[in-house]
Amino acid sequence: MKCSVIICTRNRPRELDRCLSAVQRLSFPDLQVVVVDNAPVDEQARAIALRHGAEYIIEPRLGLSRALNTGARYSSGDIVAYIDDDAIPAPNWVTELVKGFDEDRTMAVTGAICPLEYLDRGETKEAAGHAIHGSERLAIDRNHPSWFEMANFGGGGDGSNMAFHRAAFEVWPGLDDWLGLGTVIGVGEDHHAFFQLLAGGYGVVRAPSIVVYHPTRQTPEAIRMRQDRMAPGGVAYATFLFLEFRAFRGRLLRYGLEGLLGVERRWRPVATTNAGRWQRSASRVHMLFTGMAGMYAVVSDILSVRSGAATKPNSPPKSSPEGDHSSRT
Repeated sequence: MKCSVIICTRNRPRELDRCLSAVQRLSFPDLQVVVVDNAPVDEQARAIALRHGAEYIIEPRLGLSRALNTGARYSSGDIVAYIDDDAIPAPNWVTELVKGFDEDRTMAVTGAICPLEYLDRGETKEAAGHAIHGSERLAIDRNHPSWFEMANFGGGGDGSNMAFHRAAFEVWPGLDDWLGLGTVIGVGEDHHAFFQLLAGGYGVVRAPSIVVYHPTRQTPEAIRMRQDRMAPGGVAYATFLFLEFRAFRGRLLRYGLEGLLGVERRWRPVATTNAGRWQRSASRVHMLFTGMAGMYAVVSDILSVRSGAATKPNSPPKSSPEGDHSSRT
């Protein structure tokens, strides 16, 4: 089985060089490495990619989802794996990813995204992955009572460490161009992909043995700052779902209310902060009001599209695809 590793980058030559150095050390026999340069301003990424023996292509239109889709279309692997340009994969990252596709109905596989400091401390990938996601492999489909919430809000994994079976692109339009970095909403392209595949009757697997390391500070103050930065996009993405998928409005409202009340999400990655109960509650309220700033832009854009003022690219299906899509064959 061949695997294509797609690295989307934009004006981060130092991080790309480090990522490619780690990818070169991956222990997998049939590997294609593709660097997708998104709206580049110079040729640094091209030079770095060629020096590491990677294939290099350009996606001239700004937007992470566009770059991800361009990489998938260009690549030739049976498995299409994605990693951020500033992340470092564990040596057997691809081997573990491929193992996740052991059932015909599985179309996406994700893993643990661990702070780079774990690697600096010399911790094993197993210890790092278990610290974030626990020791259990999780297979999600529509029979799981929380599949919708897990897919859209982090329980199914994240785009810094994800892979799709090639067959997925035959039954799914790809990542939504309205989502991800470079768009008004700015987030959610990965979660929305999982949601679409699950809604279509397929499966998503998350395994803690699939590890990449990401430069993320884990102090309480750094975590709070990240939450503040991500809050507007998260609320904008929830607003996008609310407007586009009427059938799930009740679940979205319930999820938001439960979040304000502090209901524990056992399927979420482990938080690495020692904040107390009241601190967490205050943080949730702060995130809600900060995030509301992201609602206006997305609502305005969607309403302008519906009124005919713009054309939405890569429109997601508003219902599950017709027919039985329970397997890849």
